[in-house]
Amino acid sequence: MFSWLLSAALSAALPPSPTSERSELEVAAAVRAHVAERLGVAEHDVEVAETGLGRPLRCAVGAEPSVMSAPTEDFRGWTELRVGGAGCEELRVRAQLLVWRSVPVAGAATAAGARVDVRTKRLRNDLLVGDSVDPDGGPYVAVGPLREGDPLTVGRVKVVPDAANGATVTIEAQAGGLRVEVPGRLLQDGALGDQVRVLNTVHGVVVEGTLVAADRVRTAGGR
Repeated sequence: MFSWLLSAALSAALPPSPTSERSELEVAAAVRAHVAERLGVAEHDVEVAETGLGRPLRCAVGAEPSVMSAPTEDFRGWTELRVGGAGCEELRVRAQLLVWRSVPVAGAATAAGARVDVRTKRLRNDLLVGDSVDPDGGPYVAVGPLREGDPLTVGRVKVVPDAANGATVTIEAQAGGLRVEVPGRLLQDGALGDQVRVLNTVHGVVVEGTLVAADRVRTAGGR
């Protein structure tokens, strides 16, 4: 009993571990680095409008604050984060972020069905609705009318097909050593390698096959 009391008294007499306070600017820098790494953008493209702390973060001397976020977080506007880490108090905060990204946009006003002139523009992430398309994945056509500068997102444009619905093609069927070719008409847009439906215009039947060229569909053996 005496030894326990002596130990407690000595512990109480010891000075607390030295701590320091990390300013909101320091925490904002850690948030900026975390978001930039997660999104693959430059740190200067991330603006921390509000850390959500309201006061300095307490850390042990020499400890650096770290930042964590949910794997599904898209960092659009108000964002739930966890700051702290080893040697620091851990807090859950709601930070306000502004992230700037270079995204593909329409270079000119474009009518529905027309080919899109793709340019890039620096826009705020929270103002984008939907996922941007790959600027190098085109060429693209507009699904609906676009204004100059409109972001090109999935659903607003589609890739120009290698063969369009209604195109005249040759249907090729192989049966043993015999190859038969008949004219046909595509019943859907298709890219090379796609399975497509095509009308055999000689016999009036619909078959499925692989689009092997812009004007040729290869069906399974004998069909």
